[in-house]
Amino acid sequence: MCDAMEITSNPSSIHADGRLGRKYIETARRVIGETLDVSPNQIIFTAGATEANNTIIKGFAGKRLLVGATEHLSVLESGVPVTSIPVDENGIIKLNELENLLRAGETSLVSVMYVNNETGVIQPIADIAVMAHQYGALFHCDAVQAYGRIPFTRESINADFITISSHKIGGPMGAGAIIFKPQINVPILLHGGGQERRQRAGTENFMAIAGFGAASAEAINNIPEFKKLSQWRDQIETQLITDGCPVFGNNASRVSNTICFSHPTKDSQTMLMALDMNGVSMSSGSACSSG
Repeated sequence: MCDAMEITSNPSSIHADGRLGRKYIETARRVIGETLDVSPNQIIFTAGATEANNTIIKGFAGKRLLVGATEHLSVLESGVPVTSIPVDENGIIKLNELENLLRAGETSLVSVMYVNNETGVIQPIADIAVMAHQYGALFHCDAVQAYGRIPFTRESINADFITISSHKIGGPMGAGAIIFKPQINVPILLHGGGQERRQRAGTENFMAIAGFGAASAEAINNIPEFKKLSQWRDQIETQLITDGCPVFGNNASRVSNTICFSHPTKDSQTMLMALDMNGVSMSSGSACSSG
């Protein structure tokens, strides 16, 4: 990223400076493609996962969409009417309820996140994708919290669309991506330019994209080390439960870096302020739903 910041470039220009910026983008596209076992031409860069999710969901406006009840707000509140798929007490999609909804009417898209951003719970994505395809629906997976935390490829989860984000894996903010199945029409959200093979108008943030590519390689290579965080997570949760704090989703498969709990008597804002004064940064919900 520091190298990229040293140059002034419009990556769409054909002169030498433009080609240099373009090189950073295409290198990142290749690296990210390798991590998900897809061709570079199956990747569209965006300004982040919210834009990527909005691109997919808005592309199916006017059609029947089924989305998980615990999805990120960039899916649930994208301005497009959706039908909610119920989840169980651990936040796992109820597959029987999903099948009932699919049987009830023609569905264009099913959208379910791989890993919940607040609880860390892992969904049975491959099973959901199979069911969606059986009933003629396309499948979108918001894999923002799964990418770099658990190993997967586009084919292993059988998704038609995957959305990922740079800053969730330690890269810079301002970069995200849509990964898609070959020979499939990808919706377009932003018009007015030929960038990203006319799939996403606007001059690319090649500096952030350069960092995204570098972070992707690091994150995927370090998944074994990342999983060791579960030892810390379990120690913290054991103490929380001993102190009478329910931990949500702890009976389901989860990623290693997330704990979601409540306290039976203390106000969350009071706890956050006390923890902040002691150098601990915590949240009382996702940043996207904060004040």
